[in-house]
Amino acid sequence: MTRHRPETPVDPDKNFFGDNFEVDALERAIGIPSWEWPGRCFDVTRALLRETGLDGHAAYGLWTGPVVPSAFFDGKDAQVPHGWIVTAEGLIVDPTRFVFERTAPYIYCGPNDFYANGQTIDWQVTAPARHAKAPGQPRNQRAIKRRVRVRSLTRTAQRAPK
Repeated sequence: MTRHRPETPVDPDKNFFGDNFEVDALERAIGIPSWEWPGRCFDVTRALLRETGLDGHAAYGLWTGPVVPSAFFDGKDAQVPHGWIVTAEGLIVDPTRFVFERTAPYIYCGPNDFYANGQTIDWQVTAPARHAKAPGQPRNQRAIKRRVRVRSLTRTAQRAPK
C-alpha cells in the first residue's frame, strides 16, 4: 500500500490511525470498502470524522491538482469538486486523493498543496477589485442555507405520521 508521510509530524495520541493511516482500518471503521470511495469523497470524509474522532473538520471545495489520464475524474474540468479534512494542526487528511492519481488506495496526510476550500475561491481570485463584496455572508451561501432549511422541513413533514 502506498502512503504519504507528512513532513509535519502527526501526534499519534490525537489520531485514530496512529502514524500509519491504514486504509483497511478506515474501511472497517466506516463500513465502506475502498473500491466504493471514488466519487464519494465527502461521504468518506464525514464517516472518517464520525467514526474515528479525528481532531479536525470536513471541508468541501475544489481539487486544483493534476488528474492522471484514465483516472476516475479524467476528462473533467481542471477543478473538481472534492471533500477532505483539515486537522486542528492545519494538515490535510484526504482518504480519496488516490482517485485523481490512479494509485492503490491510501490516505493522504500532509500540507495543503492542491485544495481550494469553498466554491467561491475562483470568484475571489478572478473578480476585479471594484466588484469585491463587503465582509459578511455571501448571498449564495444564504440561499443555500435557506434551501437546506426548506428541504429538511419538507422531509420532516413527509415523515410525520398522519
